[in-house]
Amino acid sequence: EVGQYYHVFNRGNRKQPIFYQQHDRQRFMDHFVDYANLHRVTTLAYTLMDNHFHFLVVLDELDALTKLFGKLSTSHAKFINKKYDLTGSLFQDRFQSKLIVEESHLLHLSRYIHRNILDLLGSTLSIRFFVPRRTKVLFLSGVHTKPSHWKEAPGLTGVDGRCHAY
Repeated sequence: EVGQYYHVFNRGNRKQPIFYQQHDRQRFMDHFVDYANLHRVTTLAYTLMDNHFHFLVVLDELDALTKLFGKLSTSHAKFINKKYDLTGSLFQDRFQSKLIVEESHLLHLSRYIHRNILDLLGSTLSIRFFVPRRTKVLFLSGVHTKPSHWKEAPGLTGVDGRCHAY
């Protein structure tokens, strides 16, 4: 639905990696940005883990999720399989998406996406943070209006569920 917020996610088949090197992530995000611009999807938050990803997005076009993540998943799977001489499904399944229906859920999801990678800092994994080329950074407060059916989150003053391009 146009103007709505969605949590989009997927993981590797058998929980195996979908990104092996930084270049794999960069290529994925370059394609994501191209497809998101083409299909008018605004990104509020995302994280790319070794074996899964999360995106928090707003749709400005009907069927944008299917078009964007269908193309992205197919392109990335073909690239990884060819680059690493693999066969079969890269992803466990088709991407999943959940409509965000309450402001409190939006705030929780944003925290969850950002904490996802931070929770790994104590592990033995080598974590790199990066901002992909041609990516808009968005914050809560500005451009998109929150859906009228959202309930106000108790105790969250000044948060209006809108995002602003920085």
